[in-house]
Amino acid sequence: TFYYGVGNQFVISYIGAIGKVNNIDYIISLAEALKKQKIKNVVFLIAGRGSEVLQLRAQCRALELNNIRFLGFHNRKEIKKLLNVTDASIITFADKPILETNSPNKFFDSLASGKLCIVNNKGWIKNLIEEHHCGFYANPNSPLDFIEKLKPYLEDSNLLKSAQSEARKLAENKFSRLELSAKFSALFNVAVIQEKQQTKATEVKVRA
Repeated sequence: TFYYGVGNQFVISYIGAIGKVNNIDYIISLAEALKKQKIKNVVFLIAGRGSEVLQLRAQCRALELNNIRFLGFHNRKEIKKLLNVTDASIITFADKPILETNSPNKFFDSLASGKLCIVNNKGWIKNLIEEHHCGFYANPNSPLDFIEKLKPYLEDSNLLKSAQSEARKLAENKFSRLELSAKFSALFNVAVIQEKQQTKATEVKVRA
């Protein structure tokens, strides 16, 4: 907490590219809504770089938002430090169906670190975190929807810990290297068996 100066605040981190497709304006709208609702114990930390940074910084200054900070690019070691002070991670994209298939690397980092996961598009990640009770989807056009869904986690530390624990379990059970290696090996074995069967079938036809 000292490293980022967040104290006892609820930290929501965004880690990744900062371009138009990433829709960081959405996070600014959330920070603004929290300020208007006088919810002062939530802070957004944004780690990344991209074409929109200068414009977004200027926007935050104009709105006098002190609950959102741009940290710049973070390497793997710095990301680990950031995740150590993070309560929830947020994944945001522009509201376009084609982006619903995205698989951002930092989502898997968040799961592995045991963080509450927040998304604003209706892709496979939304379905996954809802199924495993480790996060929530917030309407990208309604900051108040985000606030209403976040409130239970602000008010009940046990609920937050439960979601974070489920995130870690999901990482271990579905996305661990051993698990993925086993799945890959199984797929490879199936492919080999199918190839052998096709080869035998071809040999039988030739003999016939």
